[in-house]
Amino acid sequence: MIDVPADLTYFVHDGKYLVVNPQVGGRYVLDAREFAILAALARPRAGGEPPPSTRPTRPIGPSPSSS
Repeated sequence: MIDVPADLTYFVHDGKYLVVNPQVGGRYVLDAREFAILAALARPRAGGEPPPSTRPTRPIGPSPSSS
């Protein structure tokens, strides 16, 4: 399971998101799609349920041919 620290700090400029983790001094620049995923993982869920799995439900790549 992915644990997103509650004290991440976000800065937005020109569609890019600078995410800073003060616990470890880490920082990373995300695009809007990546930031949306991080925000979804960080959002608390009703009833204390864990966030949805980020694992693919099927293999990534071309599907095997049926011939």
